[in-house]
Amino acid sequence: VIPSLGTITVDVSFSPTSIGLQNSSVTITSDALNDPSLVVNLTGQGTVENDLCGDAIAVDCNTTVSGTTLSATLDTDVTGTSCGTNITAPGVWYTVEGVGANITASTCNQADYDTKISVFTGDCELLTCVGGQDDFPGCSGFTTEFTWASEANTTYYILVHGFGGQTGNFDLT
Repeated sequence: VIPSLGTITVDVSFSPTSIGLQNSSVTITSDALNDPSLVVNLTGQGTVENDLCGDAIAVDCNTTVSGTTLSATLDTDVTGTSCGTNITAPGVWYTVEGVGANITASTCNQADYDTKISVFTGDCELLTCVGGQDDFPGCSGFTTEFTWASEANTTYYILVHGFGGQTGNFDLT
């Protein structure tokens, strides 16, 4: 029961499915004396689908996928650590299965911001660094690529992230 106080506003958070800051509100009104109403303001930050390691997108060798780190969150489990390069910006996650030969993950000449790549094995709860790269020679716009010797039937987690907090769009090959 809400006493006759006029308008009451309640702020809550929600997890939107669209990328970026999302706002919405719901108004509940009544025909009771003094027309009381309840306004619920909803604010939340939508992120990209592979923002978290556990939501990594599986990719195959010799394919290209488009991605973005815009609206991604900083990966607090690995932030400040070094996996070939320091992790200082939001990133997104991919997995690839080892084939018993070299694998290259590349954003070389395929991004609109300064990219970095870090590769891990293990699982999302306990990642082990394989290596990484920032600013590969011959790649323009401070883009990069990283090559490692893969083991067959081993899952590799690829984190595409940026330099100094930068985010943007990329193609990963």
